[in-house]
Amino acid sequence: MSHPSLSKLLSALTLTLALPCAHAQTAIDETRAISADARVEVHNLKGSIRIVGTSSSELRVSGELGDQAELKAIGNDPDSVEVRVEYPNSSGWGWGGRGGDTSLVVEVPLGVQLDVSAVSADIDISGISGEQLAAESVSGNIQVRDSGPERLNLSTVSGSQTVETAAVKLQLESVSGEVSVQASRADQLGLETVSGAVDIVLAQPARDIRIETVSGSTSLRGGPSDGGSLRAETLSGRLRIELPAATSARITAESFSGRIRSAVGTVEKEEFGPGSSLSGELGDGSARIQVETFSGALEILVDGR
Repeated sequence: MSHPSLSKLLSALTLTLALPCAHAQTAIDETRAISADARVEVHNLKGSIRIVGTSSSELRVSGELGDQAELKAIGNDPDSVEVRVEYPNSSGWGWGGRGGDTSLVVEVPLGVQLDVSAVSADIDISGISGEQLAAESVSGNIQVRDSGPERLNLSTVSGSQTVETAAVKLQLESVSGEVSVQASRADQLGLETVSGAVDIVLAQPARDIRIETVSGSTSLRGGPSDGGSLRAETLSGRLRIELPAATSARITAESFSGRIRSAVGTVEKEEFGPGSSLSGELGDGSARIQVETFSGALEILVDGR
């Protein structure tokens, strides 16, 4: 699996290891009019970022700037605004700069397209329902609440992801951070992680579900819609899939040395050497479920069985 955005964040992390402690802080409170569906970018190296969607037609930035930090609002276009915190002796993004932590509170129209970036700053987002919501951080945690964008893209290295969303399309990436997802209307879900634990709850069946892990344990409560697909792969991580009782799908699973347990189908073991496989069917088998592990244990459950 590939992590194009994570490699950039890992490089940024090495530049922040010797950052000094914060000193004096400066209160900020700035406002400007923007379009209801404007593109808004927010960048803060360290501290915290809180984004709140409102019914207003204004962008308001408040909070406290860290020692030596400077707030930059780039461009006068109401359709595209960038809020950036810069530090002395840093690049334009703010990486590697000196100075104290900055706490940002950014209020925006709820229909904006949002892109948030950080290194060690925690990110908290609520009330956003625009076309796209994207956020990434290296060691900072990301929390998304009460938001229903069309597309949700999140990426962390060691920071956790806690998501309660009505997003339609979700793409989540993490290296070692834990990922917890409650999705009320997901149609597509893609998740990639290395060693972080994953817990996913789908309130309704999804058309396309893709899960890839290396060693992290994964729990999925939910399944594919009629005609949809679920594919899960792991090297040594434990997989637990709990399917709704109404699921209609053909199920196949393979493992080299991991144990397979299933409430449906028959598990067959190789006559000579390691290896086991599963084949089964629920309902009329309209969807497709494929699971592969190397040494990770697999458990498939069905509600009511």
